[in-house]
Amino acid sequence: MENKMTLKRAAEVIAPILLLTANSDAEAIFKTISSDEQFHIDKNRLGSIFFELIFFYIHLTDRFAYQYIGHEGRVEFLDTFLIKLTQNLAEQHKINGAQIDDTTFLSSFNEAYIQRQKEYGDYKLDAEKGEGLKGTLFWEFDKRVAKILGYEEDSLIITDVEGIVGPAITKYHELIKKFFLEISSGGTATITPSQSLKHAWYHNFISKQKNLNFGKFLILFGVMNVMMSNILTNMQTNHIVMDAFPAVLITITKATLDIGTVVCLFGWLANLTGRKKSL
Repeated sequence: MENKMTLKRAAEVIAPILLLTANSDAEAIFKTISSDEQFHIDKNRLGSIFFELIFFYIHLTDRFAYQYIGHEGRVEFLDTFLIKLTQNLAEQHKINGAQIDDTTFLSSFNEAYIQRQKEYGDYKLDAEKGEGLKGTLFWEFDKRVAKILGYEEDSLIITDVEGIVGPAITKYHELIKKFFLEISSGGTATITPSQSLKHAWYHNFISKQKNLNFGKFLILFGVMNVMMSNILTNMQTNHIVMDAFPAVLITITKATLDIGTVVCLFGWLANLTGRKKSL
């Protein structure tokens, strides 16, 4: 039985990855700017930054989907993607002791999402030659985050936000680009080691067994686990847990991912043994 990537499967996997990325960015922004003594940041603003990042990443995902799979594919993908994402948020809203009912929570989220989609959709990705950055997507988003922090016109904070979010967006783009290309090519796209997603590794192994020996697969899979474990360790160290990933789940997941270190070692040994036998 073939295990091809589909729009629905991609949407179900990318949704929690978006939440994880948004949380990691929010944490990094708060930690970086709070460490500067000249800025006084209210820790309660972390949640607002997290949700603003969710809206921004959703908008980017929308643009990427249109670019790689066209209008019809984008519509089909977003239907499942948004449902999965809001379900995760609603479930964790209850777990975290919701003070408002689900209907009100999701209504507020959807209203803000629609507003951001309209606003961000009007911005250009890049400034024309000789133009300033005003009115470009990333600049306006960075300013919005700076405003949440209480320093809307501070160029230092705006630069810090861009320095953190920019590289994360690049990695996120590479990841979902691979998903979309894999879908459009019938499941033949390859996944590179920089894209730390367990589902992609499993699919790549199943569909590419003939071209990828077991030792190399274990090495790559081990590296993926180590990277994810490091992200979760950082979240635990700073006592910041995002809505979609409660502390208990993070602890369990991290314990599982830590096996990646051992897997990586055995992968190297298996690969080395395979090479010796082929000599």
